[in-house]
Amino acid sequence: MIIRNIFSHWVVFAVQSVVILVLTPFVLKQLGEARYGVWVLTSAFTGYYGLLAAGFHGGVAQYLTRYYAVKDYPSLNRVASTSVYVLALVGLAVIAVSLFLGLVANTIFRIPPDLKDDAFWCIAITGAAVGLQLPLFVYSAVFVATARFDLIGVVSVAGRILSGVMTYCALMAGYELIGVSVAWAAGGFMESLIRWYLSRWQIPELAISRKYVGWETFAEIFSYGKWDFFVALGQSVYYFLDAVIIGVLLPVAGIARYSLALSLAIHLERLILPTSQVFFPALVDHHVKGNYKALQSVFVKGCLCVLLITSVVGAAANYWASDFYRLWIGERLGMGDGISSVASIFRIHLATLVLRSCSSVSVQVLRGVLQIKRLAFAECVDAALHIAFAVILGYRYGLAGVAFGALLSALIVRALWLPFFTCRYLKVSWMLYLRSTLPRPILLGVALSCSLFIAFNSWNVTSVASFIVGCVITVILSFPLSLLIGLNREERARFVYEPAHSVWKRIIAYGS
Repeated sequence: MIIRNIFSHWVVFAVQSVVILVLTPFVLKQLGEARYGVWVLTSAFTGYYGLLAAGFHGGVAQYLTRYYAVKDYPSLNRVASTSVYVLALVGLAVIAVSLFLGLVANTIFRIPPDLKDDAFWCIAITGAAVGLQLPLFVYSAVFVATARFDLIGVVSVAGRILSGVMTYCALMAGYELIGVSVAWAAGGFMESLIRWYLSRWQIPELAISRKYVGWETFAEIFSYGKWDFFVALGQSVYYFLDAVIIGVLLPVAGIARYSLALSLAIHLERLILPTSQVFFPALVDHHVKGNYKALQSVFVKGCLCVLLITSVVGAAANYWASDFYRLWIGERLGMGDGISSVASIFRIHLATLVLRSCSSVSVQVLRGVLQIKRLAFAECVDAALHIAFAVILGYRYGLAGVAFGALLSALIVRALWLPFFTCRYLKVSWMLYLRSTLPRPILLGVALSCSLFIAFNSWNVTSVASFIVGCVITVILSFPLSLLIGLNREERARFVYEPAHSVWKRIIAYGS
């Protein structure tokens, strides 16, 4: 099941990447840097709207997974029903907050006068969309409980494609920023409705009813979820707050350039980090059953798996970053301004991504074993360091300084603190953890980087076609290196040869 979820996620990632790569330059060209910056700033607000319900998100996923594991459907229905009703109230609060933020945004940020009305409607529309979607979150948590991350991905692809098509139509019709807001809001709401429909098929016993709603269930969810609020708060700083900091310190057009770098890094993170999330149901199951040896094994092997994927993605992305941005958004934005160029800022965030991946499985372990309070503390420290470094360095060095702020906080908390604490909690030797998880990913990343330099040293990327050819060759090079360096003999047999042989036998049987 874990391998299926990882593979399906990669397929979904490929489809989403195509949509983003095609749509982003078009949207940037149609809106311009200033309007695109306002759109990114609005997206930052949207991310923080979710914090109003963040405590419930983690609690719902945690308890639905636990009750589904033991088939306690009455308790599962109490959690689900209480969540729907509470999140409906939170949704109303989000709509009110979005209207207020739309009114005051022009006095806080350096928004051009001709965009003030557009900024208000953009914030109001996206906020209303989030408020309407919040009660439907519980149906997304069903897929986490049943470990059907493949279905989550399929629905996400459908929603992304629908939003992309509507965005294109809105811009071609001349609706600009407000049209983009309506398109993405409608696409997100349709995605939530699809998840609602499929969740009833996943757990037929699921029933949402007023009779299941109770304060005791609310307290149970919130006992876990109140700490998950701080976890979400810390994580949202990396995803959204940099745009707010830049909007205060620098002209709003700078947000567009920074976002083009950060969004690609986040997109790559969404390729890597869900690999760690597929271990969550197994971690919860082992913890519920008291199987701590299995917990230790899943932790170490999960960390190795994530770091191997990170090393391949990081080496390839670092090598091709300059050519990618030059072809994607042009020489001026992609390569200009030295350290503040989009490609340079992306490489800083790529290093941050590598450091953040070191703690991805640790986060899932601490969630699974109900150590959410300690995780929340670490996330808040990470957020505080990020803000402090970003403001200090951003004021002095501009966009690159803000990016370095994220890098420094990730080094302290993500690469060192969280893995070390997880090892202590699970009674895993720190040196054993380092020996088991670091040598192969480091060697694989270095080997792939050297191979790319040797293979493409004289390669001139002059068109999209030549870039695609280079990427295909990179993928081809990464497979044998990953098999030889990333996996040992036993792992190659278990995760590659045996599944491939099984698939081949099915193909032969189907053909005959």
